Amino acid sequence: MYRTNNSKNKPFSLIDIGSFSIRLVIYDSLSLASRTLFNEKVICNLGKVVSKKGKLGNSDIDNVINVLERFTSIANSVSNEKIIILATAAVRIADNRDYFLRCIFNKFKIKVTLLSEKEEGELAALGVIYSHKNVEGIVGDLGGGSLELTEVVGGENINFINSLKIGHTFLNQKGIYFDKTVYKFIKENLNKNKIKECEKFYAVGGSFRALAKLHMYLTEKNIKIIQDYVIPAKDIDKVIKKAVFYENKFNPEILNKITKSRRESLPYALNVLEKLIEFYSFKEIHFSSSGIREGFILQQLKIKERVINNLKNERNTFIFQIQRLANKTISSNMVKHLYSWILQCSDFLEFNNQLLLSACWISNIAWDVHPEHRRLYAMERILWYPFYGITRTERIELSIIMYFRHSNALKDDLIEKYYNTVDKNVRMRCKFIGQILRLAHHITGSVSEKNLGLCKIKKKKDVLKLIILEKSSLFQSQAISRGLKNAALALDIKKSEIKLSSKLSF
Repeated sequence: MYRTNNSKNKPFSLIDIGSFSIRLVIYDSLSLASRTLFNEKVICNLGKVVSKKGKLGNSDIDNVINVLERFTSIANSVSNEKIIILATAAVRIADNRDYFLRCIFNKFKIKVTLLSEKEEGELAALGVIYSHKNVEGIVGDLGGGSLELTEVVGGENINFINSLKIGHTFLNQKGIYFDKTVYKFIKENLNKNKIKECEKFYAVGGSFRALAKLHMYLTEKNIKIIQDYVIPAKDIDKVIKKAVFYENKFNPEILNKITKSRRESLPYALNVLEKLIEFYSFKEIHFSSSGIREGFILQQLKIKERVINNLKNERNTFIFQIQRLANKTISSNMVKHLYSWILQCSDFLEFNNQLLLSACWISNIAWDVHPEHRRLYAMERILWYPFYGITRTERIELSIIMYFRHSNALKDDLIEKYYNTVDKNVRMRCKFIGQILRLAHHITGSVSEKNLGLCKIKKKKDVLKLIILEKSSLFQSQAISRGLKNAALALDIKKSEIKLSSKLSF
């Protein structure tokens, strides 16, 4: 793979020493849309050790060193960029933390960044801002050692609330998950905060993600992606808790549906979330696949203010990801003209501008796939891609657009499954955009955007018209007339025509 000399375009590695696990993530670049090249974790449960003994034993330190030896070897084999190591609650509260940090430095010559409670909470919040739209509410980052609570106001103002020692590993030392002393301990910690009603809670951390996966299983969701997954707060009790617990015991049927590493922590995470909902009166739970690592990346880039401004201007992480997904299959100039050309139709059809722009960028992503498989390939790329910054509804809408970019009708079970989940107006818009993209690429040959300047789509009464500036062989094609007809049918318009005009009024 070719890489430039710019360090921002080189892979870099981040190791997170948490209270429950140690994780290595290697990213392809230091950017707004960093992609994961490698991700591995090792369960060490340092929080359990510290909560019992107050410090890390020699065998625990040796174990961490062994894990770091493997992780640093992998990281160094991929890139010569500086390895970043973060440490959180378990290391922070260990009596011998300074000795532990010295051991790592002496062995690897890497200075560990030990995050304070406030830094951990703020980075988690920044990670959520990075990956979600219009963040407004409380971010909770639950680890093995602690729960950091941070408020986000207006999508940009971050106010740290508190760090509570109610991580799932620490709670495990207090008693069995259904023990009253555990509930009492959680409640006592939450009472240290001011009671403030809040509609949205953004759940960060592996144990919260396990709850999201369980909810997907119980409610038979088709898209198994954590990011942009939102559930009513009442489902924590009525769906998850009801299924997980049976007569104060873990339901054995549910047990096998949970990753082994999360079976012990999930009931405690459920207890914490239940009490948080009770304390803050949350209405919605927004699950996040991003957290302190993504927040730290943005901090390293020193672009926090730019990121927030980009979010406001819709020049966000999602668009960066879309451009990467396009992968040079279309020029930025073509996208600009294509977007403007289709946007002229807004006098008779309402668009989601960000989704329209995205559809233009990725309109050619299936160009090298066999024609019979393009529609499903393009649709599935959108359904399963780990996007940030869009809602699940928008993900489905964009995937339907991409299906109709390569098909004029419903031909597969997959499209019917999602097509029927959106209302009639959305279906009409998706199909129209898909068909108009097909038409545009016949007009441009997928190369020459200047051809779009010779024509315009116009709707007059019950006719969809392609107004052309001059008589040209460019528009004398069955593909053009057929494409226009299909675009008209997408709007339930039976008639379409190509009409010559002396000028185009835009």
